[in-house]
This record gives sequence, C-alpha cells and structure tokens, in this order.
Amino acid sequence: MLLVCKDTYTINHTRIKEVFMFKSEKIYSLSGSSLKVSGCEILADTGIPNQILFASENTELECFLFHTMMNKQRLHTSYVHSNNFFWTMNLSPAAIEKICNELPFLPSNFFIEITEKGRYSEDFIDCAKPFSHMLILDDFGTGYANMEAVYKLKPHGVKIDKTFFGSSAAYLKSLISELRNYVSVIIAEKVENEDDFALMKELGADFFQGFYMPSKKLKNVSRAATAAV
Repeated sequence: MLLVCKDTYTINHTRIKEVFMFKSEKIYSLSGSSLKVSGCEILADTGIPNQILFASENTELECFLFHTMMNKQRLHTSYVHSNNFFWTMNLSPAAIEKICNELPFLPSNFFIEITEKGRYSEDFIDCAKPFSHMLILDDFGTGYANMEAVYKLKPHGVKIDKTFFGSSAAYLKSLISELRNYVSVIIAEKVENEDDFALMKELGADFFQGFYMPSKKLKNVSRAATAAV
C-alpha cells in the first residue's frame, strides 16, 4: 500500500520532495498451521534512503513524519480501528517524549516500535511506562533494545533481530522463555527463508516479518484489511 502525501520538510536546507509516499511491510501471524496477514509496519518513502535520512537522530523529522502519517492513515485506510489488524511505526525515545501527550488518543490497534539507537532517559521512562501496552522494542538484541530495556518498560512486545537466528536453539529457547515473563508478543523480523521460518515457529514466535511467505499457506485476515495493505 502506498499513500501519497503533499507535505514538505526541509532538512539541511534541502527539501524532501514535495510529493512522497508511505509504504507498508506486512506482518504475518504464526498461529496454527497457516499464515495470515495480521498487521503491517508503516514506513516513510521520502525519496531519500533511510540510512541517510536517519543516520543521526532527528526528532523534529520523526515527529513531522508521524503526524503526517497519522493524519493520512486515519483518512484513507480501513484498518485504522480494526479489531483484527494492527499497525506500527518506528519512533526514537526522544520523539516519543515529544508526542507523549498524544499517546492516550492514538488508535488502540496502533503500536510504536521504539528504535534501538536512542538512549532511555529517565524522562523517557516516566513518559513511556504508562503506555507500555502500545510499545514494541524494535531490533531486540541491538543497541539499547535489550533485556534491561524490557525490565524497565515491560513493553507489549519485542521484535527479535535476525542476528539471533544463528544462535543455538537452546539459547533462543531460553531467551524467548525469559521474554515471555515480560512481553505479550514476540515478532521475528527479517525472516527470509524456510529455515528462519521453521525455527521461529518452533520456538513459539507469534508473528514474523520478512520476504519469506509460503503462498500456499497464506490466509488473509480479512479482504478489507489486506486490500488496504
């Protein structure tokens, strides 16, 4: 799904192209014997590679994209308040602090993925903890997204980084068992082949995100939700 926006933003005196889009990456459920599209992550497509756009923390830009995305999503997509579908967006701890007063008014099926690069200040913890039910730690196992962050925030979920896939099954089983004491949802991200999929399913991950999708097993949650994605 692509959403066209006509907002602009100037970064280092260079304007992001006037018309840009948001795109989505599907998130699949691992429940039962079949896959189904259960959610999506919303990503900005500004015409500037993300590794350049977000090479350093830019809270103002993050908040601009968040507000633009939220306004467009609420107007143009059918899954915004769906009970059978969830959607997410990445924000740094500093950006979450900036929008803290808005958190109580966001859709109940929307979750914020906390980026792994930002430091967890005491102000951020105070702001975010009451809303832990709508937070997901992104790229768990890298940067500041670690067990210490899980202990402090007790977020709704974590996204396990692909770097863990090469670890021993015993270690992964122990890790997921420990995570289950604190989080409700575990998402395996960057799942790109059958081995990754089989491992994460065996270990009990709830969802996965990545290029691997056995088409014969795919079952959509609802036509309306997946048509929007």
